Amino acid sequence: MYRHGTVHELVPKAFFAKFLTFNPRRLRLKWMINNVSKPGNRSANLKFFPMHGKRATLYFNVNTCQLADDLMVAFESFVTKLKRDRKFRRMCERNAKKIMSDKDVDSIDSKTRKQAVYDQIKLAWKTRSETVDEGGRPYPGT
Repeated sequence: MYRHGTVHELVPKAFFAKFLTFNPRRLRLKWMINNVSKPGNRSANLKFFPMHGKRATLYFNVNTCQLADDLMVAFESFVTKLKRDRKFRRMCERNAKKIMSDKDVDSIDSKTRKQAVYDQIKLAWKTRSETVDEGGRPYPGT
């Protein structure tokens, strides 16, 4: 899964755009990923590159090694701020409660998305496993 900001994609989308007053007139944007920990590969993380032999196409490079390190640094910074800043911690707690609260599927505006969520909920029920306790461990007697 590629991760950048609020974008989560199992299969990232490739886009193209047409321009009337820009050269090239049609420009494509695609993704590439590498898992090489060498400094050159790491420094290329989250940058756009043209590829030899591919006209009017840019590739957004994702280096998973650097991405993982950046995520760890960001997480450590977040935890440090939670520990030091009460106001920030209370805001995060309020946001977490809001995010984790139940939401009515009927509140989804898009008809297609709403149906997809209904279908996923039904499928989850039909394919459920054994009962677990609040810690996620199998509940005795199931």
